[in-house]
Amino acid sequence: SCAEEQRLAEAATVALAKLLRDGGVTIFNISPDKYAGRVVADVATHKTASVSSVLLELGMARPYEGGRRTGWCPAPR
Repeated sequence: SCAEEQRLAEAATVALAKLLRDGGVTIFNISPDKYAGRVVADVATHKTASVSSVLLELGMARPYEGGRRTGWCPAPR
């Protein structure tokens, strides 16, 4: 929705690609999401026990706890 959101999305993509390059990607705790056809799972690599935890720690992701999500764009003034 804004340039900042695009920049953050691209940075998150780079961070995820770097984590996955560690190799040995394992997907576990696989379950269906409440939306048809979507899957929820945990991901690990040889060096990273929880890819999502690392992305959260880096500020590249936010936990979802239900409800409407907010965007990454700064609030209008």
